[in-house]
Amino acid sequence: MTKATVVHTPATEEMYTQLGIAEAVRRGNLIYISGQVGWDETLTPAKGFAAQARQALNNMKAVLERAGGSGDDIIEMKAFIVKPQASESLMDPVGELFTIKREVFPTNVCAATAIGIKELVNAELLVEIAAVAYVDE
Repeated sequence: MTKATVVHTPATEEMYTQLGIAEAVRRGNLIYISGQVGWDETLTPAKGFAAQARQALNNMKAVLERAGGSGDDIIEMKAFIVKPQASESLMDPVGELFTIKREVFPTNVCAATAIGIKELVNAELLVEIAAVAYVDE
């Protein structure tokens, strides 16, 4: 059986290592990507939902490429979206997120789930996106 390979990007390697977790794990043809958020290499969150969604997806792209995959390899995506008020619909941010996903990963079609949540690990973060990819060898 193939041993798992831990994948990190330089910007977040120290943080993930200290926590004892991986930014992604590849085992054989599967790549499991931890939730990516909308911060840059200095861990500064982008301003606004659309900017954070774009940054999170670009961060995911960088991790995926480091693991030997591409956007076409994503088979499942889960988005956790902070809802400012319980009465607000998720449809607008979900639509915005998947429009941006089409820009970052233009040919990818995958299974997807969007979940409204109260908060993320940093109060400034508005979206976190995790994924699973399958890479042909």
